[in-house]
Amino acid sequence: YLYAGDADKAGDAAKAALALDPKQPIARYIAAEIAVHAQDGARAKSIFDGLIVDGHDSYDIRTRLAQLAQEDGDTAEMEKQLCAAKTLDPERSYPYQALSELYKKQGDDARSLAELEHYAFLEQMEFAPLKELVTGYAKLGNWGKVRTSGEMATYVNPRAGELLAALGKAYLELGDPQKALYTFDTALVANPAPRRPALVQLGRARAFAALKKLGDARAALATAMRTEPENAEVLALKAQLH
Repeated sequence: YLYAGDADKAGDAAKAALALDPKQPIARYIAAEIAVHAQDGARAKSIFDGLIVDGHDSYDIRTRLAQLAQEDGDTAEMEKQLCAAKTLDPERSYPYQALSELYKKQGDDARSLAELEHYAFLEQMEFAPLKELVTGYAKLGNWGKVRTSGEMATYVNPRAGELLAALGKAYLELGDPQKALYTFDTALVANPAPRRPALVQLGRARAFAALKKLGDARAALATAMRTEPENAEVLALKAQLH
């Protein structure tokens, strides 16, 4: 009845079961779920807490308690319950996602990205979290993480110009100019194209310079200057190469 969405019949059956056995865990769980949907958070929390005390702990109970804590604005309790849920079932992705969002709101980017990384490894066909990891770790200068997340993202969307540009920079920072050049070249023909192609050309110029191909590096800089003639990084590299 509960899974069919018939709360009234589910509630009646749960009451009948509890009249026979007040400790019956499934009936108690159903009563708690009905309390949640009736917006009686205090009753639901009391029943869920009692189930845990009686040895009927579960991922579902902990995530529900986390949601109730979130509704109450109790972030410490929410965090506690989500961490418990991860321990009970580490292969379920929701707690990692919820913790990542919580830490992000708190301004703790490092912990937010760590949780999002766990989520992304479980939900590997989702492009958005991988892109967020690339952007976040690039801001922190963690180029190894940018490479890992970026390479995973290319299996989901091999034509994302912005992501390819960030991945190219990661290869460059990690000392692989040949792979960086290939990735920058790919970014230039990607659809959608990078918003600022001059930065991709700058990356190409740096890769060519690292490969001792100074003529090609100057040509890439000249192309970059067509759209961003006052870019400080482009001008600095141009002066260095000349």
